[in-house]
Amino acid sequence: MATIYETIQELGSIVTSAITAGTSENVPSRLIRTTLLKVSTGKYKEVLPIVVPAECCILGDELRSTNVQPRTVYNSASTLTPTGDFKYTSVSLQRLEDIIDEIVTGQAVTPTTGNSQTQDQTWPYAETTTVAPAAQKLARNIRRTRR
Repeated sequence: MATIYETIQELGSIVTSAITAGTSENVPSRLIRTTLLKVSTGKYKEVLPIVVPAECCILGDELRSTNVQPRTVYNSASTLTPTGDFKYTSVSLQRLEDIIDEIVTGQAVTPTTGNSQTQDQTWPYAETTTVAPAAQKLARNIRRTRR
């Protein structure tokens, strides 16, 4: 089985060849990979949302003996986020709260000290300025919410 990098190179060469040739004759038809996940009998408390790709089937051993549900503070054996990790989560959310309005409106974000990465603003962003304050309030609410 090819690695992800090899697969990307192979698929990229198909696109490049088609563009160079100016025709789509050599472009293969769409390949849809299917996946089957088998889940054994038991209770599973998961951090949601669980993202299930297209054409993927999740199959439990038995109809009523496999139970997948959200992991909450009430049904988990430990806390959802380790207490020692809270300071990092809080600082991250504070930074997000500071820059999210710039991100959603497509403005340049002021980098933090030591950040030498070049910004990429080519993806679509919100078209109205009413979204930025709402996103900022959402980040603030997430950061301030206690368990």
